[in-house]
Order: sequence, then structure tokens, then C-alpha cells
Amino acid sequence: VLERDGDILACVVFEILGHTHDDLLVAEIQALYVSPLHRRIGLGDSLLDFVEQDLRRKGVRRVIILAGEGSFDWFVDRGFSLQTPGTQEVIIPNDKKSSVLNFANIYSKPILELDASLDVPAGKRIGF
Repeated sequence: VLERDGDILACVVFEILGHTHDDLLVAEIQALYVSPLHRRIGLGDSLLDFVEQDLRRKGVRRVIILAGEGSFDWFVDRGFSLQTPGTQEVIIPNDKKSSVLNFANIYSKPILELDASLDVPAGKRIGF
């Protein structure tokens, strides 16, 4: 949660879903919200970077979003790609498939390991 003087400017919620059949740890961004008064100043990018750093440190190697309605172009512009029905089966942990695969679209992004020199606590690169 990003807040200033008691007002919430932006927030993000994620959950680690588990391991896929190829043993990749997967997380889902369940919500990413920026107040309309504070959009277009980089808060969403900062939160996404913060979450990606945190997930990386926790060993997560793929992050997904489930698309019903919303601004998915924003996520595509930040490296997420739409998964076809065939690939959806592969990228979702087995015990989560029944709840996840009911959504119209799933977008995913790999969380790449970084060189140790770039490994800083989540948010430090962006000033949190």
C-alpha cells in the first residue's frame, strides 16, 4: 500500500499459488490499483517493480494475472503475454487449475533471476 497523509494512493495484492509440473513457483497478482488522481506518475510501475523484486527473492519464477475485464494492455506493455488455452494448462499449479482456468484470459510473465550485484531488498531500486 502506498499512502500519503492517510490517503491510499495505490495498492497491490498477490498470492503465491504453488509449483507447476515443471517445478516453477508461480504467483498471481490479484489486484493492482492506483487512485485515479494519482495515475500516470509511475506508481503502478513502482508497485509492479516492488512486487516482482519481492517475488524474485521468494523464489517465484512466473507471475500471472487473471483477466475478466480491465486494463490488460498496461500489463502487456510491461512484459506480460496472453496465454493460449493450451499453455494455460502448463503454467498453472495443478491444485489451482479448477479455480484459475475458468477465467477468459490468463496473462503471464517470467520472473528472471538477477545477477547477485542487482539483488537488493524489494523497493530499494525505486525508493521505497
